Amino acid sequence: MTEVRQSTLSNFPRVMSDNETEIPIPNENAPNWALQILERIQNLESLQRQPETTLDQSEDKYITERDPLRDLQTYPEILEALPSIKEDFFKLSLTDIQKRRFLATCPRNKDMEYDPPILNEVRLSYNSRRMGSQLVDIQYRLSGITRPIDFFTHNLIQNERKINFEETKDFVRIMQILLADIASHITQIRVENMYKSMGGQGKAPEVSGNSNKKRAH
Repeated sequence: MTEVRQSTLSNFPRVMSDNETEIPIPNENAPNWALQILERIQNLESLQRQPETTLDQSEDKYITERDPLRDLQTYPEILEALPSIKEDFFKLSLTDIQKRRFLATCPRNKDMEYDPPILNEVRLSYNSRRMGSQLVDIQYRLSGITRPIDFFTHNLIQNERKINFEETKDFVRIMQILLADIASHITQIRVENMYKSMGGQGKAPEVSGNSNKKRAH
């Protein structure tokens, strides 16, 4: 049976593939098993011919390649533009006065719903209600940082879509600080929950110097 297959394939005319492999061309009298083999070979050849994707190699001297990611090295100009970039992102909380100062420069969006939805917590346990309250507070804080985003977009449209460097730098600085404040707030919640679960009495340790947890917008 093997000899018959070899002799049948040897009678087919041949062409060269992209990788210098001879592929026989079937004729009308070719048996089904030969056509199936040729079809599989052609499928493999088509997969091999697919172009390989190449990564864009940046020539920025401040970008260090790391497989498969890249690291941004800080330098004097970026540290001057973003002083908080070297701070502990998860322990950089703001006081209420600082948050109000940030948000006071950005008007509330009239069409934006800043208050999280209210859920029925009648049959929930104390721990579940407490966790729900913590998540609601996080949602409320997140809704607040949309205000500088909306206001920046408004200014961009009003200025005929021309980007001002100083305004853009201020916007980026504000967003980074507000996001770090929320991340720090979540860190504090984790500490408090762990402290309670271990049977700690009194107030849980603070991850930063800010002990004020009132909503600021």
